[in-house]
Amino acid sequence: PGTVTVHDGGGQFIQYPDITSPPARYRVQQPLILVGMNVAANVGPGTNHTTTVTVRKTPVGGTIASTVYSLGFTGPTTSVSKYDASVNFAPGDFLHTQVSYDAAGNTTQDLSVQLDLF
Repeated sequence: PGTVTVHDGGGQFIQYPDITSPPARYRVQQPLILVGMNVAANVGPGTNHTTTVTVRKTPVGGTIASTVYSLGFTGPTTSVSKYDASVNFAPGDFLHTQVSYDAAGNTTQDLSVQLDLF
């Protein structure tokens, strides 16, 4: 849970996604299953633009794993979801959520990510 401001004008710039090492993450406290995700925005990326949300996993004592889920949307689209696969997480694993977008002119606003965990 949380909020990150991304702004590339008006004299303020916050680099996102976070490129520090290790990458931003959430530590899993108890066994869980990621069964799906939904990504929504109040405004879509705009013509010829794409915004992508990627979920990755780092097992305990391991290195960041490949993509678990990835959802992208383009143009005026404001909602996408994925519920066709599940991934198990063990206590101590890390769950990473990354947002990336293409060149200037992408109009995505008020992005929310819902991860369905059981």
